[in-house]
Amino acid sequence: MDGVDDWYLPAPTSTAAQQKPSESLGSRDAAAKETPCNGRYLTEEAFSKLKLKWEGKLLIDPSQTSLGTWLCGRWQNGQFLVFCSVCARMEPGSKGSSSWASGFQPTTRSFQFAHVQRHCCASKQHKDAVQAYLKSLGLQSEVPEEEASFLNQEQFRAALKKTWDGCRQGHSFRSLADDDVGSKARAGRLVEIMGCACLAGDQNLVRACDVLAFYQDVRAGMLCIRYSAVSLDSQICHHGVLGLCHHAGTKSLDLVQAMDKVINSFCTLASGDLDEQLKQHICQHTEFLQADGASDEQLTMRFAEQDLLHGVRLLDKDPTHAARRLLRNAWKADPYLDSVLAQYITSPESMVSLIQYSPDLKSLFEVAVLSDDNAPFSVRNLGWAAHRFDSLTKPLSRFVVLFDSIWACAIDIWNRRKGSRPGERAHAFLAECSTESLLQLAMLADGSAETLELIRFFDKESYDSAAVAEMLAQYKHRLDTLFVQREVLQCPGHTTHLIGLLQSKERTAVLKHGLLKILGGPGSVPPELLDRCIGRMCNWVTLVYTRVAAEFPNHDLLNSMRLSNHDTNLIDVLLCRYYCLNGFTTSGVEQSFSSFVRTLGDYRVHMLPSLQEHLLRVVLAEDSTMNKKFLGTCEKMWTLRFHEFRKAIKDRFRSEPSGDSKQARTETSWQTQRRSALHAAAASSTARAPEDVLQDAAAIGRQFWQPGHDEETQVLQTLAKDAKVQAYGRNHLLQTEIGANEEALRQDLQTLQSKRKKDEDEHRRAFQKMRRLAQRPDMVVDASLFLHLGDAPADALEDLASAMMRQNFFLSDEILPSDYHVVPKIDAAPFQARLAAAFCGSALCNMIYIISGGKDGTCVANKRALSTQRRMWLSEEFLLEQPAEADLVLNAVSMNGSSWRVVTEETWLHHALNGAPMKFIALVSRRQKASDYKDIRTAMDLESFLSWISVVDAVRCAHGAANR
Repeated sequence: MDGVDDWYLPAPTSTAAQQKPSESLGSRDAAAKETPCNGRYLTEEAFSKLKLKWEGKLLIDPSQTSLGTWLCGRWQNGQFLVFCSVCARMEPGSKGSSSWASGFQPTTRSFQFAHVQRHCCASKQHKDAVQAYLKSLGLQSEVPEEEASFLNQEQFRAALKKTWDGCRQGHSFRSLADDDVGSKARAGRLVEIMGCACLAGDQNLVRACDVLAFYQDVRAGMLCIRYSAVSLDSQICHHGVLGLCHHAGTKSLDLVQAMDKVINSFCTLASGDLDEQLKQHICQHTEFLQADGASDEQLTMRFAEQDLLHGVRLLDKDPTHAARRLLRNAWKADPYLDSVLAQYITSPESMVSLIQYSPDLKSLFEVAVLSDDNAPFSVRNLGWAAHRFDSLTKPLSRFVVLFDSIWACAIDIWNRRKGSRPGERAHAFLAECSTESLLQLAMLADGSAETLELIRFFDKESYDSAAVAEMLAQYKHRLDTLFVQREVLQCPGHTTHLIGLLQSKERTAVLKHGLLKILGGPGSVPPELLDRCIGRMCNWVTLVYTRVAAEFPNHDLLNSMRLSNHDTNLIDVLLCRYYCLNGFTTSGVEQSFSSFVRTLGDYRVHMLPSLQEHLLRVVLAEDSTMNKKFLGTCEKMWTLRFHEFRKAIKDRFRSEPSGDSKQARTETSWQTQRRSALHAAAASSTARAPEDVLQDAAAIGRQFWQPGHDEETQVLQTLAKDAKVQAYGRNHLLQTEIGANEEALRQDLQTLQSKRKKDEDEHRRAFQKMRRLAQRPDMVVDASLFLHLGDAPADALEDLASAMMRQNFFLSDEILPSDYHVVPKIDAAPFQARLAAAFCGSALCNMIYIISGGKDGTCVANKRALSTQRRMWLSEEFLLEQPAEADLVLNAVSMNGSSWRVVTEETWLHHALNGAPMKFIALVSRRQKASDYKDIRTAMDLESFLSWISVVDAVRCAHGAANR
C-alpha cells in the first residue's frame, strides 16, 4: 500500500495556512491492515480508484486547481472512513461540522458520484469552510461567494439546455436545481435569460414583419395575446407570445388598456427604454384581430381598432369555438338528446362522474375492463374533463365501447355500497338504462367523433385557411352519409358496436325489492326504435348545416374580398396576409393558458409576474429556438446581467441514457379503423347539395322537431344576417352576394352601427364614471346631487353649499338619474334614497363626504339592480300603504334601459307556486307578508326588498375605494 500512502499521511504538524486540506488528517492503524473488510462497505482499494476518477470534478476551488481535491480517506479505529478535508478543519461541534467533517464509513452501493458531488454543490457548510480556508491562505474565489460553484461557458450551455428541456416538460425550479444547473435561484436566472432571449428574437421578427395578426383571450383576470407575423421577404409565418397582463380587468376598455400594457412591455428593450418605433410599427401593421364570440371580447376588439391599432382590416370570431357550438347548442335544442347526455355523461349523478372522480371506484372499473372479453381495448378511466365541451368525445366513446364493463362495475358498486350515495347512483343507472337511450347515446358518440375531427383542424395555429371550405364540405358530407343516408347502422363505429353488444345477450341486474332488470337480448333493437333515434339525429344535422352557414359564411371563407383586391405586382402582400391568416384562431391562446397553469402549478403562483412571463415564453417557444444563435444571445445576456464565465476545464458532464417509451395504441387503432371505414363509405357516395340534404333530413325528423329547434334556427338566422351586414360594412361581399338587397343591407348596416355606437358610448361613459369614482381622495366633480337632508343644521347646509360650488356639483330635481344621494347619516337614510341608489347603481353618501371633498365621511356605491331581468307585481295594499315608494319603484321599472317589467298577480303567483327562481318577485305590505305570503320567498315587504337588491359595489372613504 505504499503507492497510496500520500493520501493517508500522519497527523499534520504544520500550521493551517501551510497545510493543504487534501493531506490526510490521520494515519492507518497497524492492526487495521490485518482486519478483513466487510463486503458491504467501501474498501480502500475501491476508494483509491474512484478518487483518481473523480478528483478533477471535486476540486476545492475549480478556478485554482493547484489546491487539489477535498475528498480524502483514512483508517481510524479499524475502519476505513471517508471525509472532507476542508470541513474537517472546522472546529468540532461548530455550525459547519457534519459527518463529512468527522468521517463516515460508506457502503459500496451508496458511494456514488452524484451523492458525493452533492456535498460540495448543495452544502452551505462546505462552501463556508472553503471560503474560510481560502481566506486563511490569503486567496479568494474568482467569482462572488453566491456564485462560487458557477459553471464555465461550456457547462453553461449544457445547463441552459437542461433548464430549457426541464421547463418545457413542466419541471419546477427546485427539481432543476441539481449538479448541472446549480441552485434554485440560478435556475430562475437561467429561465429569465432564456425568456429575455426569446423576447429579443420575437422583437426582431415583429420589427421585420409586414403583416401582423393578434389572438387574445382572458382567463381568471389574466390577458394573454399571441401573434402571427409574416414578412414580404421570407413569407414564412412565425407564431409567438406577445405578452401577459395580470389583473387585466373585466370591462372592455380595461382590456384595451391591458392590450396597450402588453404592447408596451413587448416593445421595452433590455435597457428598459420603450422602443417607440417598434410600437408604432405594431400599431400600423396589425391587420387582423381575433377573440372568442363573447360580446365583451368583440367590443374590446372594436375599441382597440378605434383607439390603439389603426391598421386593422378584419375583426374575426374564433372558428374553434364556433366548431364546438355545433355540438353544444344543437344538442341542447332537443330535450331528449340533452336529457340522455346528462343521464349518462354530464350530470354530477352520472356513472361517468361517479367513476371518474372516485379513486376506489376507478379501480373497480379498471378491474371490470380487464375482465371484459368484449372490450376492444383497456383503459384506466373514462377520460371525463368538464372544462372543454369537445372533451365529451372521449367519455362518450369509452362509455359506449366499454358498456359491458360499466354495467358490471355498476352492479359491483350497487352490491358493495348499498345505502350509500355511490350505491344509490349506481342503482339509478341500472334502473334507468334503456335500449333507446343507449342507442341515442351511441349515435351522439358517432356525431361527436366527426365534429371533433373538425375541431382538431381548427384547434392549431398552423391550419390552412384555404382548406376550411373543403373541411366543412367533407364534414357535412360525412354527417349526411352517417345519419340521413343511415350508414351509421352499417359502418363500423359506436352505433354498430353497441347494437352488437345489446343483441348478443341479455344483461340482468337485481334492483331494490327484488325487481329484476333485463337489458338487451336477441331482437331488442326493433326498426322503429332505430327510426326514432335517426330522426332526432337528422334534426341535429339540420341545425349543423344551418350553423355552418351562419358561423362560416362564404364571404368569411374568402377572408374578405377587399383583402384580395390588389394589382398583380402586389401579390406578395396578398400572400403575406394569406400566410398570416393560416391558423387564425385563439386556440393557441387557450393552450398557452393551459400550459402556463400546468407549468406554474400551485406552488409558484406567487412568482414575480415578469418571471412568470419569461417562463411562459420558454415553455411555448418553438423547438427550433434552441440553436447556436439563441445560445450566443443567452451568453451575452448572462455576462451583462450577472458574471463572466470561467475558463474551461477538461472535464465533461456525463450524459444520461435516454430510453424510448412505447405507448399502447389500442384505443387509437379502434378509432382509426372507425374513421377509415366512414371515410371509405363517404368516398363511395357523391356529395349532395345542402338543399337536398336538408329536405331529406327534415322529412325524416319532422315528427321529432321540437320548439327548441325553432328557437335555435331563429338565433342562427339572426347570426347569419348580422354576419352578412358586418361583411357588407367592411366591403367584404361580392356584388353577386349583395344582389338586389343592397338597400336593405344598407339600412340594416345603419341600424347596426347606430346600435353599436350607442352601446360603445354607454360603455365609455360608464367606464369613465367608474374611473372618476375610483379616484380618491380627490372628489369627483361635474356630478349631480339629490339632497335628502330633512332637518339638517343650517351651518352644515352652508358648508355643503360652498363645497358644491368648489366641486362643480349641481342639484337635480329627479331622484333616479342623480349621481349622488346626500343624506345626513348613512344609517338613517330614507327609503327613497336607498331605493334610487340600488336601482340605478348610483352612490349614497353623507354630508361630511361632500363637505370634505371626499377626504372624510362615507360613500356607498351600489350595483345597478335594473340591469338584471326581473318581473314584479305590486300588491294594492302596498300601493296604498307606501305610495311614495311605490311610485318610485314604478318609475324605476319604466326607465329607459331597465330590464324589469310589471306583471299581474296571476302571472307572479303561477311562477311562485311552481318553484320559479327570483326572477319573479312581488312587493307586498307587512301584513300580507306576515299572513298571506309568509311561505313564499319571492314575496317581500319593502325592508326585505331593499336588503335584497342593495348590492354594494364599493365603500369609499378617506382611504379610497375598498374591495376593488
